[in-house]
Amino acid sequence: MCLFTLQEKPKIAEHDIHVFKILEGNKTPYRKKRVYFLFRRAFMRSKLKFNLRVVDICTYYTIFVGIHTFNSQLTAEVDLTALEDEKRCCNIHSAIIPKGSKYAIGLDNDIASNKLIIFKTEKDYNAYLAKHKQKIINL
Repeated sequence: MCLFTLQEKPKIAEHDIHVFKILEGNKTPYRKKRVYFLFRRAFMRSKLKFNLRVVDICTYYTIFVGIHTFNSQLTAEVDLTALEDEKRCCNIHSAIIPKGSKYAIGLDNDIASNKLIIFKTEKDYNAYLAKHKQKIINL
């Protein structure tokens, strides 16, 4: 998966950010990276690499390396529809980009980050919210 952005460099999350992650079973659907749930959560880390692209008069950046998520469930469902057309069985999980993580916002409401906490179920995410009273934002 590739993210297109106008950002030259990553932003730093000032608060936890609520996002949505698509998984195919216990793997990421594009790179097939395994995700291990421990105590109903999975933790992911990655580099976040920006590549400059210039096409005609348009300058933008691509991110191939990073953990890709979506800022809304609806946006994730649109991507999920394409995967289901390929007869792939995937699910959408609530996730958090932790405070202090690097991230970039894409042109299609997708997000790439260097850290992510994925929750096994929505109930697990809600339990995390109840236990951690810190501010969690949506983009």
